[in-house]
Amino acid sequence: MHVPLVAKGGHFSSITRYRLTDAFPSDLSKYIAVVEFRDEETFRQWLVSDARAEGVEDMAATWEGKDMEFMPKAFYEPYKSYPV
Repeated sequence: MHVPLVAKGGHFSSITRYRLTDAFPSDLSKYIAVVEFRDEETFRQWLVSDARAEGVEDMAATWEGKDMEFMPKAFYEPYKSYPV
């Protein structure tokens, strides 16, 4: 899914895309995106937004059967910060 498409509407604080390195042998997904929302209410608004619906449609058309999943799994809130 294309980040600019699902980011319409200003729901996200940040989006970081990661690519799996070859540091360890793994059968995990090669790519992952971590999305940060301003708060839980903004996350809930995004779940029913036109931007998310457009992104899901685009993914179905673009990725046709490729190993790709787009499913919000959880909402985490800040718990504790550690000085480094």
